[in-house]
This record gives sequence, C-alpha cells and structure tokens, in this order.
Amino acid sequence: MPVMKRRSRRISIRVSDEEYVAVQQLCSTTGARHVSEFARTAMNAAIIDSSEGAFVRARIESLGVQLERLVKKIDDLVARLG
Repeated sequence: MPVMKRRSRRISIRVSDEEYVAVQQLCSTTGARHVSEFARTAMNAAIIDSSEGAFVRARIESLGVQLERLVKKIDDLVARLG
C-alpha cells in the first residue's frame, strides 16, 4: 500500500447546487469515496496532463506534418492516374 503524504493545505471553492449534485454523481460512477477524493484525483490528473501537454502538442504537430505529406503524395498519385 502506498505511503500517504500528510495533507496540510486546504483548497475551498464554491459551487452551485447543480454542480454539487453532478460531482456527487461522478463520485458514484468513478468510485470516489467522497467529493474531496474525486476533486483531488481530478486535480492530480490535470497536473499530469499539463506537464505532458508539451510532449503531446509536439507529437500532434509532427503527425500533422506527416499527414500533409501523405495528402500531397495522394494528390500526386491521383493526378498521375487521372
């Protein structure tokens, strides 16, 4: 079992009744024991996503360039056949 770090900081936000009900429903569907656990998990996922974001953007740009090359080659082949 992982060692839990002591949590000494608190974050407080205000939500509407509708938002709170929606988060409670998400807790049920995701298996979170309570809203705090769900919020902490979502926050940590966002932190990980933002640190990996630069890599993902670079990879998407690279794939875009490759796709443009493929489209050009296909257009050239179609022109030769047509």
